[in-house]
Amino acid sequence: IYGRGAVFGIDPSRGESIGEFGKHLFDVESCQIKISRISADRVLTDRSRSWMLYRDVETGAYLSTFRNPYTNRAVEVPQFRGRVSGTRVEPKGLKYEASFPMESTAFGKPYILKWALLGDMAVARREAFTRWQEPRSKSYRTEMTLDTWSFPIAELDSRSEAHIRNVPSWISETGWMGFLDMGDRPGHMLWRTDSRLFDSAEELPADFVAASRRLLGEEILADVSWNDGD
Repeated sequence: IYGRGAVFGIDPSRGESIGEFGKHLFDVESCQIKISRISADRVLTDRSRSWMLYRDVETGAYLSTFRNPYTNRAVEVPQFRGRVSGTRVEPKGLKYEASFPMESTAFGKPYILKWALLGDMAVARREAFTRWQEPRSKSYRTEMTLDTWSFPIAELDSRSEAHIRNVPSWISETGWMGFLDMGDRPGHMLWRTDSRLFDSAEELPADFVAASRRLLGEEILADVSWNDGD
């Protein structure tokens, strides 16, 4: 699942200047390699590995350092690489296997999507509020996420049992990322990505593949198996 998007900073205390209130900080590019299966009792289980790279808004260059426009200080950009983790969607609710403490309003209740039918198109939507502990800083962060999946309504009738081809979009509202070194400055961050499911890594953009291997290691694009541990 390959995605591209943008990340914005919002500082309500700087409302006297619209340029200080909101800033397009950087762009993001992400990938998730995932395998899924459905058991005889209709429990959907998956295993996945995810990572994300940051890109300069103007040049598109992959970032290892970034000048924070709010503080005018250069900071190191840590490359995000998640461990292999998994989810289980059961009739009674969603369970997420994480290597760090996490709680969410999406857990422990039936996984029911909200729907909008727009002519010959369908949009399925889910909102969630989540709190987790960052593995590096050990501090707790909160996040609101809006996930949507858009596709032709005809796919509901003609779909296979494996997958409905769709365009996923993700919006997230959360606090300042730790590496920005914002201290107690008020404000938050807004993320937006759009994604596409590919059948193999060979369909990924060549520059993204090269940057992923250079920044995160050659093995980053390896397949995920059911035997992978957290």
